[in-house]
Amino acid sequence: MTIEERLEVVERELAELKATQAQGVGKVIRANEFIMEDENGDDRAVLTVSKDGPALELFDENGNVRVGLGAFRDGPRLELYDENDETRAVLLIDKDEPGLALFDKNGETCAMLAAIENVPGLLLYDENGKTRAGLTATKDGPGLRIYDENEKVRAALTAPKVGALLSLLSLCDENGKVRVGLGVNKDGPWLSLYDKNCKDRAALAFNKYGPMLKLFDENGKNRAGLGALKDGPGLLLYDENEKARAALGVLKDGPELELFEPDGEVIWSAP
Repeated sequence: MTIEERLEVVERELAELKATQAQGVGKVIRANEFIMEDENGDDRAVLTVSKDGPALELFDENGNVRVGLGAFRDGPRLELYDENDETRAVLLIDKDEPGLALFDKNGETCAMLAAIENVPGLLLYDENGKTRAGLTATKDGPGLRIYDENEKVRAALTAPKVGALLSLLSLCDENGKVRVGLGVNKDGPWLSLYDKNCKDRAALAFNKYGPMLKLFDENGKNRAGLGALKDGPGLLLYDENEKARAALGVLKDGPELELFEPDGEVIWSAP
């Protein structure tokens, strides 16, 4: 069909529409596909209805799809494309859960924002499609995770709103095991170091009594404690049952050393 023939069809339909409007009767046009063309006869918009649902596609001046909008069985979906027909952004609702995905020029997902089971979350990916960062906000508080190239968690930051813990930073090894913990609770800041089995081996804290350092054995038992308290600095050594067996301190009256029985009875002291 030539342009002149198409214009004649359009003019005829407009005349029929005006005639029906003049009679006070609305006209309904039914079709499975609508195509809108520019002045050059190129398709710029296509509205179709298929077994999957209605869909609208918008094209640029080069005939490339740049926008796709549909209402499908799984939910509505909006797609944005670049000049090379590569998908760069997708906004959708899948089973009543909204999501937004961003893609790089190679078609790899680089960011995803979603709300799954009423929990919002943001994921960031590298050029290989590997998850490198994740941000969530659960009922217990917000959380941030950083991943390595093998998608192992290497750092995590949380701010729980329940309990005494106000914020926590965890650093992990290549196996995803926590090796360092830095936190702030109601008593003050603290730092913990863990072995490969995630056992406490050293802890540094500061509270209303002053700074304190604790050392633990491979079973997580407290074996040594060093503090700088109001009365003066002190060192405590513990046995495998976490019973204090030796104490060294520098008090106002001078240094003091005490040795204890397992039941806490002093067996020797100086001076």
